[in-house]
Amino acid sequence: MKKKVFYLVCVAIIGIAAWNVSKSNNDVSLSDVALDNIEALASGEATKPCKGFGSVLCSYNNIWVYEQK
Repeated sequence: MKKKVFYLVCVAIIGIAAWNVSKSNNDVSLSDVALDNIEALASGEATKPCKGFGSVLCSYNNIWVYEQK
């Protein structure tokens, strides 16, 4: 009898935990303005290529530029 009660309590706890997990999934929808802002930030603002002598690390995209004379 004690085993049946123990198993019933375990099943109830697992069921409650699964129900809480399924209820905690929050769907966040962003507005068009927010999505446009994210896209603008992700695209970067650098328009000029890096210039210098020898090997230069561009600060805006972290790419090495090798310039030869």
